[in-house]
Amino acid sequence: MKVYIIVPLAHRFDESTREEFIKLVNLVDSILKEFKFSTYITYRDFLQWGRITYNPNTVFEKLELELKTSDLVVALNPNEGIGSNITLGIAATLKKFIIILLNKEFDISSLPGKMYQGFNKITKCEILVYSDVDDLKKKLRKTIREFLKSRK
Repeated sequence: MKVYIIVPLAHRFDESTREEFIKLVNLVDSILKEFKFSTYITYRDFLQWGRITYNPNTVFEKLELELKTSDLVVALNPNEGIGSNITLGIAATLKKFIIILLNKEFDISSLPGKMYQGFNKITKCEILVYSDVDDLKKKLRKTIREFLKSRK
């Protein structure tokens, strides 16, 4: 099974924050691989962390193809990037099971928070608010187990 991981573009973070963010992306990726998922991240796998650029139509076509062929979508702090929110909207219209990972500083009652909650009217969507890395690991593993049970 394949997971499409949505992440904000890392090149927009300053150098110290960027490294921490990439570590967090790699952590989420490794947890998914524990469950034998293959993973895809447009920014990592197609754009090679910003080292390669394509015209927007090419990027969108690749994004759409990868989303359509994914079994699960995991979004990491999508509130930090407009492209992440657009991709989430596309995933919802494709009726993908979505897991949204949000740092505890995110205000779930904000307009983006209400939008994320509204995805449940379109598709199955779990919102996990995590306080630290250990909390993220625990909540993500539990939700993946529930997702896998629901697929049987």
